[in-house]
Amino acid sequence: MAQASEHLDLYERLLLVSGQLLEWAEATEWDDQVLAKGSALQREWNELQEMIRAKEEKLGIQLSQLPYADELRPIAERIAKMQEVTASVLQERMSMLGKSMKGLQQTKTVLNAYAEPEEAVHTAYFFDEKK
Repeated sequence: MAQASEHLDLYERLLLVSGQLLEWAEATEWDDQVLAKGSALQREWNELQEMIRAKEEKLGIQLSQLPYADELRPIAERIAKMQEVTASVLQERMSMLGKSMKGLQQTKTVLNAYAEPEEAVHTAYFFDEKK
């Protein structure tokens, strides 16, 4: 029964870290500290997942055959759902970031094209035909 408790504890810890990863992904502001926290959470998640894999390999039977499978299944399903939502949030955030980067690049191009001449040589991208 100690193995069951240890196994369930690993899944519960993985559920907790999955929830923290979701909170991290949904954070409104990402600075260096927030990014470092996400990296640390991902490492912890990977370590727990490896510990679970090793434990299940040691048990040598299917999860559905475990006597405590009814307790384990809902936890595993919640973990999977949280990972799905986290992936979706991150994908949306990366898409928005890509659009922002493209907008910044276009703004930079326009500003450089119409900027006042400086010491550095600039190549105009737009030409004013009236001059």
